Amino acid sequence: MVYCGKPSQACQSCRKRRIKCDQLRPGCTQCSNISLHCPGYRNQLDLLFRDETETVVQKAKIKHISVTSTVTKSVTVSTKSKRDSKRSSGGRFPLKAFLSLKVEDVAINHFLSLYVRGSHFDYLPEVYKEHQSCVPFSTCVSATALATLARELKEPAVMKTAREQYSKALIATNEALADPVQTILDSTLMSVLLLSLFETVAQEHRGSPHNWTAHTLGAGTLLKLRGLRQFETPLGHQLFAQVTSNIRVNSAQRQVPVPLDIRQLQAEAKPFLSASDQRSKISLIVDTFATLRAQAAQPIGSDPATIIKMAVQVEHSVCEMMANLPQSDVYRTVATDESTPCAYGSFSYVDLDHRATQRWNSLRMMSLFLNEMMYKQIEIALQSSPGRFCKSTLNAWLLLQEQCATYGRQRAEGICASIAQFTKVDPTAAIVSSLLWPLTAAGESDLVSSDVRRFVISALLYLGEKSRLPQAFWAAQMLEESKTLEDWYVLKVRLNLILIH
Repeated sequence: MVYCGKPSQACQSCRKRRIKCDQLRPGCTQCSNISLHCPGYRNQLDLLFRDETETVVQKAKIKHISVTSTVTKSVTVSTKSKRDSKRSSGGRFPLKAFLSLKVEDVAINHFLSLYVRGSHFDYLPEVYKEHQSCVPFSTCVSATALATLARELKEPAVMKTAREQYSKALIATNEALADPVQTILDSTLMSVLLLSLFETVAQEHRGSPHNWTAHTLGAGTLLKLRGLRQFETPLGHQLFAQVTSNIRVNSAQRQVPVPLDIRQLQAEAKPFLSASDQRSKISLIVDTFATLRAQAAQPIGSDPATIIKMAVQVEHSVCEMMANLPQSDVYRTVATDESTPCAYGSFSYVDLDHRATQRWNSLRMMSLFLNEMMYKQIEIALQSSPGRFCKSTLNAWLLLQEQCATYGRQRAEGICASIAQFTKVDPTAAIVSSLLWPLTAAGESDLVSSDVRRFVISALLYLGEKSRLPQAFWAAQMLEESKTLEDWYVLKVRLNLILIH
């Protein structure tokens, strides 16, 4: 099998005319506009891998190539034939065995080598070898891998197979959860996290993925059952950080406090966590931030002055965190021009890696929310009791409100300036998903100008096209419609929950 690269998804007529095809079904708009019957679309899986098995075999015979098990790392596989797992005599694998793997193997290889790279799941390629025999885990990997490949190639048949595998994964995971021994295993916790990832990957319509929240809270319950022994291994540390990050993002976005048991578990885990770990420091800020958002969201009984005072304290913590990030997180400001995709104005920020960008944008986003919150609470206070404040107090409130508007715009612009660095090459789904929440928050803010909002919409469309993440298109659509964003846009995967990665 020869990997042919990512094939064009356009219909034959648009490819022949060399124009952009909108890929509508059953026929594209371009063909309809010229009263031409659209010939339809090619099977992407057939195009992705071209069958040249016999040619390769002949070359192998001529050159007397000895094929060993190491070939599995370099040979691209087929999507049609079944795998031949038997070894021939002399310790050799038949060459055709490597050239004829089924679509599930293609999906898993794509998922582990490309999709999870740079995400919270970046440990999977290594641990998959160790836990491959574990039925819940391997089935969850298979279901999620098939779903990612189906979305990448826009293949409904593959997505149908993914959903069938997901049903099996649910059954197997529930059986593991019913077993006291299996419940506390790393493989069981990873299975639950993969189920939540599947919910996001396979999401077909705009709306809230309620099953994602259920899986996330279920993973939190497993953390409590696993106790302090989970900190005995590096993987245990990583899974703890991933789950608590998911829960914090879920709480902050839904404007509810972080569950008390999670905060208590974080306190118990403190002796096992590095004092210099930036994730732990940000976690404490997020806990307070989520509680504050929950209080501010109450329509009755919340005192604007109290909320503003708390917001000022949290904003001070965020600014202090920004000022004391390690040298490795210091970004560079570089000049850009109009030819740079997603360039915001004449400059952009360049970080050492995407994780540094995630930390910066998580802090910028919290600061943006806090300044917008203070701006609105001051407005509420002044409108509800216009004669309550003396002139000096009134002027102080108005000055603070003006500062909040300025700082909020600066945070939004900082988020926008961080995008262009990832457009020099096609960004991975993990990187794009980590950009969606802060970028969308910048576009949704009442403090930003219409120019910023237009930039955000344009960037979301560009990132969505390059990564094929439908959530990017949905976010752009809702900003264009000036609608309040729903909680799906956090991309609660998730691959890369940004707050403490």
